[in-house]
Amino acid sequence: MSSGRIRSTPNTEVLEICNTTGIEAFQLKTQLRWTGHVIRMVDDSRQHKQIFYSQLEQGYRYRGGQHKRFKDMSKATVMTCDIEPDDLEILVSDR
Repeated sequence: MSSGRIRSTPNTEVLEICNTTGIEAFQLKTQLRWTGHVIRMVDDSRQHKQIFYSQLEQGYRYRGGQHKRFKDMSKATVMTCDIEPDDLEILVSDR
């Protein structure tokens, strides 16, 4: 018979299974938290929300080697976490 004890898994083992480091997991969590916060903003006139959803009307981005924007990194984070970008707004609305 089982003794009823639950085996505790250390954080290092969980991070190894997920193939990530502690700081990387913290960064992903922070990016997702901020992205969810901005998406849930009720007032569409808030500057953070306008910038998050905006595109350049004129101008250009350099080909190759350009700096990543927060928006680009957020998209990569969402893909890393196996979240469909189309489902992101639905997921963050359900805190």
